Amino acid sequence: MVMRVDIPVAQKPDGGLDLTSFGLALNRVIQGELIRPRALVDSRPLLDSYLAQAAIVGPKSTPHFFATDDAKLAYVLNCHNAVLLRSLIALSSEATVPERVPIGFDRRFSFQVDGQWRTLADLRVWAKSLAGEDWRVSLAIPTVSGTGPAISNRPYLPELLDAQLDKAVRDGLASPRVARVDHGEIKQVLFWDGLWSMRERLVADYEARNQTTDGRMLNVLLEWAGSGFRRETLNSAVGYAENRMRGDTRIPWDGVILNNGI
Repeated sequence: MVMRVDIPVAQKPDGGLDLTSFGLALNRVIQGELIRPRALVDSRPLLDSYLAQAAIVGPKSTPHFFATDDAKLAYVLNCHNAVLLRSLIALSSEATVPERVPIGFDRRFSFQVDGQWRTLADLRVWAKSLAGEDWRVSLAIPTVSGTGPAISNRPYLPELLDAQLDKAVRDGLASPRVARVDHGEIKQVLFWDGLWSMRERLVADYEARNQTTDGRMLNVLLEWAGSGFRRETLNSAVGYAENRMRGDTRIPWDGVILNNGI
């Protein structure tokens, strides 16, 4: 059953959607790939302020503010991330936060976004429909579990979106939550489910660019890895098997969560 989270709407702004409160919440809550539990709970007013605007401002409700495809996509990515954090708050209290992401989390809560009630799943579908063939967006849609891309600590901006999507890919592919080398008994490179599902497309793109027929997902990672330790780690996995990563529903909280408080 979907629970509607009713946030009183704001007065429709004259200058479009103000990202100030959302940006402040992200800066307070996100620490690298970790989420600060106390800061998250305390940031509810900031997220509510942003979502109160997003309820009545958007590509459908106020199209004059979203004249470009980048403006629309940045809006949906920001709304997704705000709803993601606000949904975590809905599962929390002043004293405790959940240890794991519950089953059906992406459809558990619904928020008014651009004049319609939407779940996390709805926003994810919307973002991917706007992205079209741009696979980078899949790595810009975060999870709050132990597998999948981490949430960015900055809002997406239309004028910077292309560079921000590139950064989302670099950060994602550098994260062990998305791709990691396992030097254990079975020598393998493990991939987050969302990345694994795109492997045929990504490898085909790699082969077309490099005029080869023996591409692998490891080649895709190396293209984005640059130099340094990450590249050395990936080079050590040449010849390894490539497999899907087992899902991890644990929420990556910053610090130890105690039973009697945050």
